[in-house]
Amino acid sequence: MVSAQDPSASNPADSADEQPTPFAAKEGGYLDPDQSTRLMLTTAAHFVQQHLHDQLGALGLSPAGHTVLSGLADLQEAGVSEIAGQCLLAESAVEEALQELAASDLVDGGSDVYRLTYAGKAILADAWDLEDSLFAQKTTALRQELGTLISKLREGGDVREE
Repeated sequence: MVSAQDPSASNPADSADEQPTPFAAKEGGYLDPDQSTRLMLTTAAHFVQQHLHDQLGALGLSPAGHTVLSGLADLQEAGVSEIAGQCLLAESAVEEALQELAASDLVDGGSDVYRLTYAGKAILADAWDLEDSLFAQKTTALRQELGTLISKLREGGDVREE
């Protein structure tokens, strides 16, 4: 499995001047729907993460911390390797996020097994509410489509329609 570092961890505050401009807008400002799906997903993920960064910071969470809390919520309790696999992050990124979360009393655990604290569950619920309020009009259909895509890819399946 290939793991990724959280791209915002090392450079959390990209300026507007440094934003990627991979798409040429058509007349009326709309993007060309014939662009690469991979490029569109990657760019959307970049802007979603950037958009949420400040709001998560106000809750005391980094994007990596939010990802790790979400993954740990799915697992109930787990070690670093298991959390890294769930979150698709490098173990070093997970370890760093867990240290940050433990210092804020959002996770319990030591070097073997971690679990969310009550405060961790509460702040994660706040983060999810924040996401829902920001993306409410797109949430259900988009989450279903992305969930299906992620599940198929995680299982090594073919994402083409049968």
